Amino acid sequence: MPVYASGQISREMASINADSLNRLLPELEGTEKVDALNKMAFKLCYKFPDCCISMAGQSIRLSQSLAYKKGEATGHFNMGNGYFFLDSLKNSVANYLTALRIFENIDVCMEMAFTLEILSLLNFRAGKLGKAIQQINREIQIAHELSEHHCEVSALNTASGYLYNLNKLDSGNICLDRSLEILRKHPDTKYLTHVYHYKAYNRLGKARLTNLYSGENKELIRDSTMRKIAV
Repeated sequence: MPVYASGQISREMASINADSLNRLLPELEGTEKVDALNKMAFKLCYKFPDCCISMAGQSIRLSQSLAYKKGEATGHFNMGNGYFFLDSLKNSVANYLTALRIFENIDVCMEMAFTLEILSLLNFRAGKLGKAIQQINREIQIAHELSEHHCEVSALNTASGYLYNLNKLDSGNICLDRSLEILRKHPDTKYLTHVYHYKAYNRLGKARLTNLYSGENKELIRDSTMRKIAV
């Protein structure tokens, strides 16, 4: 389930109050109505994918009538989510790619970052690691540009996981060090726990590659585990 693979996407979804938006919807017009429809579609995609697709379709049609490209692209992103949870991967990917093509011609936004992250996860699971890394790197750039610090950390952590699978452990550690640098300025216990876990497994990976195993790895895993328990 790619939508729930990202901590930052899950947090964004949890912050949306669909009931409040539904009450406001009859009073909204224009781009405000598009934005509300898209937020509701995003919130409902997992439990009610049919409703998600219906709302996304409404947002796409209204956006096209308003020449509102961001709303149209976000509608396709949400439609991709809905089709994914209906097990229609072909329709899902087609909508994600349509969303990305539109996003690439407008100002960067978090919805574009989310689209890139989900496409990267799908490519990773399909064994297309090069494409996955290219897309997650673009998400990192967007999050940095928008000063979305925890999104940047989430994407850096994901990138480190991809690099681990390519045995590029030093490059993965560079990503994790960047995450730690951001978290020193913008603390978040959950993400900090993830970074320590990834660092531990990177060190274990190096030990596996060199047939070495040090007590330092055990200490690092124990430290990250204690942090998780504390959370």
